[in-house]
Amino acid sequence: MSLKFNGDGKFKIVQFTDMHFGDDKEEDRISDGKTADLVQRIIASEKPDLIVLTGDMIWSHGVPDPKASFRRALAPVVASGLPWAAVFGNHDAEARVTHEELLAIQQENDKCLSVAGPADIHGTGNYVLTVQGSEGEAAVAAALYFFDSGINAPEPIGGYAWIHTDQVNWYTQQARQLAERAGTGIGPEARAATGSAAVAGLEIVEGPEATTGSGTAVDVGAVSVGVSGIVSGAVSKAVSAAPLPALAFFHIPVPEYDEVWEAGLATGTKEERVECPKINTGLFGAMVQMGDVMGTFVGHDHDNDYCGTLHGIRLCYGRVTGYNCYGKLQRGARVIQLTEGRRDFETWIVEADGGIVR
Repeated sequence: MSLKFNGDGKFKIVQFTDMHFGDDKEEDRISDGKTADLVQRIIASEKPDLIVLTGDMIWSHGVPDPKASFRRALAPVVASGLPWAAVFGNHDAEARVTHEELLAIQQENDKCLSVAGPADIHGTGNYVLTVQGSEGEAAVAAALYFFDSGINAPEPIGGYAWIHTDQVNWYTQQARQLAERAGTGIGPEARAATGSAAVAGLEIVEGPEATTGSGTAVDVGAVSVGVSGIVSGAVSKAVSAAPLPALAFFHIPVPEYDEVWEAGLATGTKEERVECPKINTGLFGAMVQMGDVMGTFVGHDHDNDYCGTLHGIRLCYGRVTGYNCYGKLQRGARVIQLTEGRRDFETWIVEADGGIVR
């Protein structure tokens, strides 16, 4: 199944996150029924080209049959008949079920685009989908990256898991291959050529480690990115003026979500701390270096829904969708709309009462 820009040059994605379907007890059935109804209503009103689930579709810990819960969570999405894809959250496979078993359930539906991804890197569900242009059958016009952000960090570090260096390296390889296939450029020079002034604060550093603006060492493989105030012209020559437009989806936010808020560069709601991993493995830095990802979309923190731009990339939370979990925010979903031929996107939140938050 191929994804394609519409005749009007638009491609719309609806992001549902943290649906948290529970056990088949009466209390859970009531809250989960409200979630299913909301998902159906938003799909009907927005008519997306792709539905993306960014994790925590279910509770698995303490649930006797998480596979049955997972099928209930997917039911309103499957009933839509639309293409859809998913990444796992930290609660989906905490107990009694594995990511591999949940992926197999997803793949029972022929509209599901989720795949396991490479077997030799961390996680299940690291993959990339391409969106074709509205006219050219083989022309790649945009890319969508999906990452498994894991469950829990090992002791004694504690906290949540992180996207591992082998996943970061996989991403950079995919970005280069897509750029070559599409005949577009990669790297900060290509992004600068499109007028993204935010990238002018980067230095590209050779070697295994670099630091973020907060001084945290990050490993992004062969090359690393650090904020220093200048652009090094010695690395990453662009092969053309504009990189391939791309978006990325994962569940647990990277540490830069906290940085963009603390820098006063975000708008929206922040009612809880950013529950990011304690280790920064450099995914964001790699995305800045490659120059293709325009925005990232996560869930996990139910009382945060903000978006902010850091070094040319918009870091966005989805809106919590499920009623069977904590959270003060009105339930809803985030909508993302790409326009063919533009390195930009629109995004807004649709709330349960029909309200729109931009």
